[in-house]
Amino acid sequence: MSENKTKSKGLSIAMILLVIFLGFGFVIGLTQSSIFKESDTLLKVQIKEFYFNGNTVVGYSGNSENIEIPQSYSLGPTENFAGTIIFNDRIEALNFLDEHYINGAEGYYEFYKQIYSEIEYPWTYEYSIEKPTFVEGSDIKITTIADSVFRGNSIIKKVIIPNTVERVGNHAFRDCSSLTEVILGSNLKSIGDSAFWGCAFTNITLPNSLERIEPYAFFRCENLVNLTIPENVNYMGIGICNACTNLKIVRIATINQIIPGYTEAYQPFSRCENLQVIYVPSQNIEFYKTTMPWSLYQDKYKI
Repeated sequence: MSENKTKSKGLSIAMILLVIFLGFGFVIGLTQSSIFKESDTLLKVQIKEFYFNGNTVVGYSGNSENIEIPQSYSLGPTENFAGTIIFNDRIEALNFLDEHYINGAEGYYEFYKQIYSEIEYPWTYEYSIEKPTFVEGSDIKITTIADSVFRGNSIIKKVIIPNTVERVGNHAFRDCSSLTEVILGSNLKSIGDSAFWGCAFTNITLPNSLERIEPYAFFRCENLVNLTIPENVNYMGIGICNACTNLKIVRIATINQIIPGYTEAYQPFSRCENLQVIYVPSQNIEFYKTTMPWSLYQDKYKI
């Protein structure tokens, strides 16, 4: 009798563990499904020479001197892609997944699950994929330029950034050595770390919407002559204009008393040998003259 109770008890525990395991697997399955289905709408899209991932510009393959970044795009009609293919191993199946499903086609998650099930190779796979297309349009707004998208592009001379863009990513235009004109959108909020490092413009108009200028944003822009920090800026990183050797005039319009990052080597205008004057709001002139690192330039302040 005792032995039967022990077996029964052991069986009950096993059943409980099985239910927990299955439930956990179900939750994981749902989680993976939601992740993959959500990511299906955030996959790389190409329209002309630009590549997008959701609301973000992530690549550029053109060779134009003057570029205007699109402000939006739309989902076009689907195209059917059907046939039969033999996969010799999982790597070939994953490559097919990346090439034909990764653009947002329906069935991504289902095919992914098949690849990681007990499939025997070679595997003959019959497919019929409704692949979406993407076209110029107004449905999906571009709000971000990703990190390093145009970095090192020595061809671009002029770029127009649309009003929908709120952030220019880190190193986005770094070392674009021919870039002499940048038109920023009216809703830009953040310029990333080293975003325009080494560019060739003499002037850049920062919109009043701007709130953050990250470290080294204009580092070594050796042709830059004047710069205005707009009224809504509330953060400036270290060395924003370091080594801007021709910078002469700076206007700080913001009344926010910002203390930027600095070190002994890097301050807001370190190595700007030709800096002549920094205009600041009258109510803040004592702040700038007495607060590090601003006090390093106390002989240059005017109201």
